[in-house]
Amino acid sequence: LLNNKFFLMAASAVLGFVSKSLLQRWSSRRALFTYSVFHSQVGLSAEDAIYGSMKMTWNDYAVDRLYLSTIELTNESSQDFESVTASVYTDSTRLLADKTVVLGTTKILEYTDEYKRQLEVSSGERPTPLQYELYYRRKDYLISTMNRRQTVRFEFLNEPKPDEQPSIWLEILEKGVKLEFKPQQNQFAGVPQPTAVRVGILVGLIFVSVVLMLVNDRLIVALLAYAIGLLVILPGIYAIKAYQKVRDWIVG
Repeated sequence: LLNNKFFLMAASAVLGFVSKSLLQRWSSRRALFTYSVFHSQVGLSAEDAIYGSMKMTWNDYAVDRLYLSTIELTNESSQDFESVTASVYTDSTRLLADKTVVLGTTKILEYTDEYKRQLEVSSGERPTPLQYELYYRRKDYLISTMNRRQTVRFEFLNEPKPDEQPSIWLEILEKGVKLEFKPQQNQFAGVPQPTAVRVGILVGLIFVSVVLMLVNDRLIVALLAYAIGLLVILPGIYAIKAYQKVRDWIVG
């Protein structure tokens, strides 16, 4: 059968069809969003016997401590999404002011229509206690377009409870999307350092194994292994970026 051209053509066509179907199914299911949170203290109010009295205010409102919290949401999948609703919420922190941006663009996010209706106040009236509570505890945003590997940044000036860190979470209710929290990591050329190191070690082992089979000079092999170990993060970065380009080419 392997010498039969018609059989090989038919088998190749079937294999190509099955591979394409599997790739399409994989690309349609692989919808992962990740987010990370970073908190930076802006200032605090305190009474100190040596340094004296320090008062922190926000719009003439006294606060014990003031933080700037940054959330970065990334579309890690191979799909583009439209009209994604992202909700930022907290149970113990007051969200005083917010700023949003879609990285790499000039776009900012708007609140959802439903959220704006809940905060709407008639002329001559004041917000109700429930509206104040909603505004300080939750924000609902509409992301008009969330392209693959695009990142949205949320920044919140906030006041946590005394002696506590800010507690802020992100929620997305979108069909076919899985949201995962990722701890803040150092980035090298847009790639998380731990991931680049792990991939670099794997690439280095494969490379050294091939060199051992092809080169008899142990000194050359040792020097190459040393160089790879010294710069292990670089092959990891290049391997990850190459994988991403191939993946983008396959799934369009």
